[in-house]
Amino acid sequence: MSDSRKLDKIESFMAIRFIKDKFHTFSRKINKGTPEESDLRIDGRKNIYANFDNPELKAALESWAKEYDLTLTFCDGGSIMGDIFFAGIVDRFCFSEADWKIYTEFVDFVANGPSENDIIEYGLEDVEFETGSTAPLIIIDRMGSQNDPPNAPFFHVDSNDFETIKKLLLDSYKGGMRDA
Repeated sequence: MSDSRKLDKIESFMAIRFIKDKFHTFSRKINKGTPEESDLRIDGRKNIYANFDNPELKAALESWAKEYDLTLTFCDGGSIMGDIFFAGIVDRFCFSEADWKIYTEFVDFVANGPSENDIIEYGLEDVEFETGSTAPLIIIDRMGSQNDPPNAPFFHVDSNDFETIKKLLLDSYKGGMRDA
């Protein structure tokens, strides 16, 4: 493997670690911040990320979210990495292959840490990694789960099964979906 490829991989690990650290810092600020600070940004504890093309589901979610004083962030394509949310609803066909790959690598890294081979190959023996969990995703496409990272908090649901989607969102909002 070339030195530049090795450097790219190490930079990727460091970028993922940086994103994870920043996310945790941001989450702590939301949870412990003053009301004035919380008013300046999206409260990830009440925000649902959504990226799909289903007008009926969108309308139902908007109405339902108002009942629980939740916000929805609808995105058209692009990366999921910069958004803060307690749960997401996505159709993977709305992402580029590269964006979805970056996100699943991030989820895999957060859930499982770097592989033993990567630690040795890229000289990461002295770097401390903590595993954890990312916000759960409800995946409503029909591609299946065969490419999901191990331990990923992904839930595959038919887009017409609004009752199950609502239950998963409520469980996540109350903190129970991560343990499901």
